[in-house]
Amino acid sequence: MLKKYEAMVILSNRVDDAKLDEKIEIIRGEITRAGGTVDNVTRLGRRGFARQMAKRDAGLYLLVTFSADPAKLAGLNERLSRFHQEDDIVRVQIVREAKTRPIRQAPAAAPAAE
Repeated sequence: MLKKYEAMVILSNRVDDAKLDEKIEIIRGEITRAGGTVDNVTRLGRRGFARQMAKRDAGLYLLVTFSADPAKLAGLNERLSRFHQEDDIVRVQIVREAKTRPIRQAPAAAPAAE
């Protein structure tokens, strides 16, 4: 049974716009090889870090939403992490997609008896 996940991917700030599409396709390919399907890739832009990470001050953020088999998630995370060696992917964090629930309103108070 496939479950929905979100992956926050931080790429090196040195990745230019021409190489960005190539990196996104690599990430899509790894998710597909793990039996998943990519629903959406949101480019969040370049952002500075609160503190240095991997000797860098900033990175290019992507939010990838996808569906995958939970049993294959560890292997996917390992495959994405191997790109650290190429210095293109600084960090990958995969979490279950948050379920949004409608906000229940408190029942209206009964009018005060006069």
